[in-house]
Amino acid sequence: MVVELVDDIDVTVVGEDGENNAFSVNGVDYEIDLKDKHARKFHKQIGFFTGPPLRDDAGQRFPVGLQSQSCREVRY
Repeated sequence: MVVELVDDIDVTVVGEDGENNAFSVNGVDYEIDLKDKHARKFHKQIGFFTGPPLRDDAGQRFPVGLQSQSCREVRY
C-alpha cells in the first residue's frame, strides 16, 4: 500500500518537499496538506497576522525576545 499526501489547494500529490500544517483559529483546529509552493505562501500569509513568534506560558502570551520585566511593562 502506498499513501500519498494530496495538496488541499490544487489536489495534486504533495511530494517530499510538502508539509502538513496544523493550526487553530478561535478554538477550532485545522490541518492542511500543502506542496512546497503552497506551504511557502501559507507561511507568508499567516506570518502577516501572527507577526513575531509568541510564547504561551501559563496563559500569558508575549513576544519570545522580551525579558520578564519588559513583559510586565507591556501588559500594564
